[in-house]
Amino acid sequence: LPDFHAIQAEHVVPAITSLLADAQAVIDNIAAQESPAYETAVLALDRATESLDVAMSVVKHLEGVRTTPEFRAAVNEVEPRVREFYSSIPPNQALWDAVRRTASRAESVPASYW
Repeated sequence: LPDFHAIQAEHVVPAITSLLADAQAVIDNIAAQESPAYETAVLALDRATESLDVAMSVVKHLEGVRTTPEFRAAVNEVEPRVREFYSSIPPNQALWDAVRRTASRAESVPASYW
């Protein structure tokens, strides 16, 4: 579990900014693959936002249980950026083209998946 008491308002923006950049880099990497494997496309996409999801869950929880004007300001700063990031995934044609290329290569899907 995170050390909830150690998380302060000034940690929110840098942490979420870094996690957004990391997740976007994964998405961009998947989209750029010409011949992606299941692990580097489908599984990578599934895992791309895990850290961001956890961090935002912690931030939203803390905002709800011990908010301060500074914490609320930090949440207000990152929420639109997080929404914009998630909204950019469905229309990302290059990303979905890469996922489709993976699906068309049956050998790239682990036997345990079926």
